[in-house]
Amino acid sequence: MAFTAKYLEQLKDLHAKSSFGSASTLPEVVKQILDTGEIKSFFEKDKTVLLHGVTGSGKTEIYIQLIQEQLEKGNQVLYLLPEIALTTQIISRLRKKFGDKVGIYHSKYNSQERVEVWNELLKKEKSRFQIIIGARSAIFLPFYRLGLTIVDEEHDASYK
Repeated sequence: MAFTAKYLEQLKDLHAKSSFGSASTLPEVVKQILDTGEIKSFFEKDKTVLLHGVTGSGKTEIYIQLIQEQLEKGNQVLYLLPEIALTTQIISRLRKKFGDKVGIYHSKYNSQERVEVWNELLKKEKSRFQIIIGARSAIFLPFYRLGLTIVDEEHDASYK
């Protein structure tokens, strides 16, 4: 099911117009839109949802809210990025929100660092990593309770 730019345009419009009050921030607006249930209904109907929108439209804020919901259910999250260069910004945003629950897994890490992430996930409920940010190879990690997979920039050729 495609989640079209309609809702993301609505999100930007609401934020720009400050219809939720002049002190509203994008995360607050996202939370209020998610609370209406429209976006969540797409996830309830289908296991695969395409969230389509231009840069700066609020997709990452929606991802953050969805990640939070999965963590509250005791689930893990895999956040895939097409290239390592994109990880820096998303790592800082997710670590700011979720702290040490975020683990990184990609080819720029040496074997020891990658084995450390692997072994940490083998601890299951005791693992400190509940969110993994990584490139394609991260799909092979031993998740015990994967609740959400985000494939950011899914149109990128490196996924093909």
